[in-house]
Amino acid sequence: MSIEVLNTCQLFMALLVFFGVFMEGHEHLAAWQEKGWRPIIPKLGFGLLVLGLAGEVIFQTQIDKIDAETHKRAAILEEELAWRSIPENIGKQIISALSSSHHKIVIAYPLGDQEALILVNQFIDIFQKARWEFIAEDCPFWGGVVSDIRIPDSKNETAKLLRQALAPLKELKNPAMPITTEDIPPSSMPCIRSLKDIGAAGDAIIFIGSKRPPSF
Repeated sequence: MSIEVLNTCQLFMALLVFFGVFMEGHEHLAAWQEKGWRPIIPKLGFGLLVLGLAGEVIFQTQIDKIDAETHKRAAILEEELAWRSIPENIGKQIISALSSSHHKIVIAYPLGDQEALILVNQFIDIFQKARWEFIAEDCPFWGGVVSDIRIPDSKNETAKLLRQALAPLKELKNPAMPITTEDIPPSSMPCIRSLKDIGAAGDAIIFIGSKRPPSF
């Protein structure tokens, strides 16, 4: 049974209770006008019933409000923690942009980062369909995390073509995929293997870094 049907049933039952209380209240009002507060027990019980029903409506409203806010926060958290993925339509745009020429590149990624590796596999599929040659290399770092998609060397024509083709990815919000020209890794971070040596195997290098941590 769907939540919409359950909400409709709940509303219907609430209306039945309301009309029942109204009819019972009319009878108690007539008895009070005729005999006053005596006998008091039935009138006191009716008063408690009305108070309980009013409290249920008030507290249920607050519970529903908190529940809606909780679901909203959960949806935001799910978006923040979601792994990066290239939408199919954007993937087709990238393939079309890359297919105009053919190059050999190096796809590098941080060693042991499963999320980055999944994204690398998506890029591999794109480069295969665009008929580009590539070499995939894992890179161990220590002393920090290297994030984002990095395509360094602003003077390299292949790197320029890559940045232009991948530009649609920068429009994604949840999760975001920033593309930068920063060094891999930053000069302050040691790396077991030289990225310059690795990149020499291709016309350019694209580094698929780790996903940025949530902003909350």
